[in-house]
Formats: sequence, C-alpha cells, structure tokens
Amino acid sequence: MKTFILFVLSSMALVAGPLPDPKPIITADELRTAAAEAPVIKIDLSLPEKDAEVSLAKRFFKQPEERRYTGITTADWSKKWDLFAGSLISKANQTGLDWQSLEKCLRALNKGRNEQTMCGPIEPDATILPGSPEDNENFRKKAEKEYQEALKDKEKNPEKYYDKHLAIIPVGAYLAKYSKGECWIIVCKFGFLSEGETSPAGLGGIMIWALDTRSTTVVVYTGSECDCKD
Repeated sequence: MKTFILFVLSSMALVAGPLPDPKPIITADELRTAAAEAPVIKIDLSLPEKDAEVSLAKRFFKQPEERRYTGITTADWSKKWDLFAGSLISKANQTGLDWQSLEKCLRALNKGRNEQTMCGPIEPDATILPGSPEDNENFRKKAEKEYQEALKDKEKNPEKYYDKHLAIIPVGAYLAKYSKGECWIIVCKFGFLSEGETSPAGLGGIMIWALDTRSTTVVVYTGSECDCKD
C-alpha cells in the first residue's frame, strides 16, 4: 500500500453491517448513468479545526453513496475523470450552487496528481545508522543534504513525483463549511494500475479533499485503504 495515503482505521467500523457488493459499471451507458447520479449538494457540515480528517471519514467512508462507484474499473480512468467532473459541474449549475468554484477546485486537484498523493522523497532516519559515530555523522549530513535537494526538486518539478499507477475519479461534491468559510468536499474513488493488466481492478479506495471555494487551497485531505479486486 502506498505510503502517501493517510489511513483512518477507526472509520472502518462505522457501518453496522457489511455493504452489498457493488454492481459493475463498465459500459458507456452505465458510466453515463453513474456520472449523472453522482451527488452534488450543500450539506450541513462544518469541519472542525481539530481532527477534521476523522470528521470526513465518519461522514463519507463506507457509505452507500461512495460504495456504489466501486464497480468502476481503472480502465481509461482519465476519461472517466473528465466525464464525472463534467457531470458534477453541470449538476452544480443546474441546482444553483457555485459551479464555477467547483470547476476551479476540480481543476486544482489535477486528476489526483497533487501534493497529497506524491511519492517521496523520504526523510532520512538517523536512528538506524550502524557505523562509528564519525561515519554515522557523515552519513547523516550527506543524507540530509540529499533530502533537502530532493525537496527543492519536488517543489520545482512536481510531475516527477506523481504516482503514475494511480487511477482516480470524482464521484461526489458537497458544499460545506470550515473555520474560514465555505469549502467543496470532493469525494473520489481510486485504484491502482498494473503493468500489462488484462483485467482492470475496481476503484475500491476512497480519497477525500476539502478545498476552499475561493482559493482552491486544500483544507483537509484523508484517504482509505484500497479494497481493490482484480
């Protein structure tokens, strides 16, 4: 499992009983129907300043509204992102919600290629150095220098650190509040692409971003373990 995902394990026991297996969503008609049914609503939720990730997990993890989309596969996921994102924006417009800020927030997510899902660099661990004190100190300084250089490179060239194996689509948008104003909570399903896969996996995981409606800054992010089936 990818190390970038923030596991909120306590949320896994929030539903009393097991949910039914999701139906496959494979054909073009099935995908269009699923996209058209993706929820876009204003909800009575104000994210707390403390433990906001847990608040998101309690509200959205293991719920039928997101579980329904587990039947979508990783195949052509980028086109599916476009389909679902377009449907969410259109529905926001039709229901009188701020569709323009939602469009900006979806664009800011960059199809899930962003700070929250980047891979590395990994901070060096100075507690596992086996050599002499002098050798350890030299190694520590070298590792720290390389780490700082990698951080600068990550900031300058973020695309190098995006996980090419991630398949993500947005399946719901919820207008809510947080301490500084309104935010769009965008619920996404995700899975992992396999090299040379013959049977695409389902999107068994969930990632949730809350973004400020004005600045598109990420306010809160959380993600679950991927319960993907090949």
